[in-house]
Amino acid sequence: MKKFNFRGFTKATFIALLLSCCVELASAAGGYMTTFGSRGTVTPTATMYGAFTLVNSSTIYIAVRGPSLWTLGATLTPLDLPNLRVLDAYGNDLLTNANGGNFISGCPSTGSSPGVYVASYYYYVRGEPLDERDTCTYEYLSAGVYTFMITPNSTFESGEVLFEVTVNPDAF
Repeated sequence: MKKFNFRGFTKATFIALLLSCCVELASAAGGYMTTFGSRGTVTPTATMYGAFTLVNSSTIYIAVRGPSLWTLGATLTPLDLPNLRVLDAYGNDLLTNANGGNFISGCPSTGSSPGVYVASYYYYVRGEPLDERDTCTYEYLSAGVYTFMITPNSTFESGEVLFEVTVNPDAF
C-alpha cells in the first residue's frame, strides 16, 4: 500500500478530507445517483481535492469545466485548461497523459482520445457542450473509493472549475 502525501497533508487529515467529501453512489429509497459535481477555485497554491465512492463497477465520464463555465454564464473567472489527477484507494494513479505523466488536461472533440466520447456526450445528450480547454475523460472503474485533485496548468493561473462525474451514462 502506498503512503499518501498531498502537499503536507498528514494521513489523518487526508482521511478526514476523504470522509467529509465522499459521495456514495448507492441505492436509496428513491433511486440511484447518476451525476454529481463539486465546484471550487483553484490556484497555484490551492489544489482542489475531492473523493467519491462507487458501490458497483461503473463506466464514468469525468468533466472538469473551466472555460465552459464562462460560456454557460456561471463565472467570469474560469480556470483555463485544468489539470486532473485521479487515484484509487491505494494511491495508484488511474490516468496517464501522452508524456507518461499522471495529470491530464484538455477535452478534444475530434480524434481517438477518451475525451472525444465525453465531449460528444455533453454536446448531443446533455446539450451543454464542453470547451476543448476544459478537461474530460472516461474510465471503467471497479467498486471502491477514488480521490481526485485539480491544479492549474501553469504557475500563473487560477480560476473556478466544476468537477463532474456521470455514472453509467446513457448511450447516444
